[in-house]
Amino acid sequence: MNKSVTTHRKVNPLMDDLIKLFEDETEAVLKVIDYLFEQQDALITFSGDALEYASDRCNQASRKVRLIEKERIKVLEKNIKGTAAEPLGATPEGFEKFIETLDNRSGVKTKLIELRDKLRVTIIDLVQLNLVNKMLMEHSMNFTQNKMQMVTSNYKRQIVDHKI
Repeated sequence: MNKSVTTHRKVNPLMDDLIKLFEDETEAVLKVIDYLFEQQDALITFSGDALEYASDRCNQASRKVRLIEKERIKVLEKNIKGTAAEPLGATPEGFEKFIETLDNRSGVKTKLIELRDKLRVTIIDLVQLNLVNKMLMEHSMNFTQNKMQMVTSNYKRQIVDHKI
């Protein structure tokens, strides 16, 4: 994983956990992106087995992202308890309000902003790649459907002869 340049002093275990979870979630999203690229290659080469394998790995990695995200939300809720952000909860707005309350002498505020931004950019990359893969999948399905129509004379002929 590409380690960030910004460092922070260890302040409290909950804050350190939050930082670690942001790093882990970003790493997990990057892994999903790797598998989406594998899916893309499989779609382009019409490799069904490779597509199935990459899709399974992508689904497993996506489940890991969701688990990390749930844990990050729990830790964030613990961190914002008793701050001005508490009424907003573990929402993006609550996180922004929480960051505003932090003192940056330990470097935590800067680190969290950096990690938040990196996760956002990584998720945007994931969404864009997912849209490209969706388009490729639709193209592949249309191609297959058109070939089936051609081979079966618009579904009027059977492909398999049952006279065996």
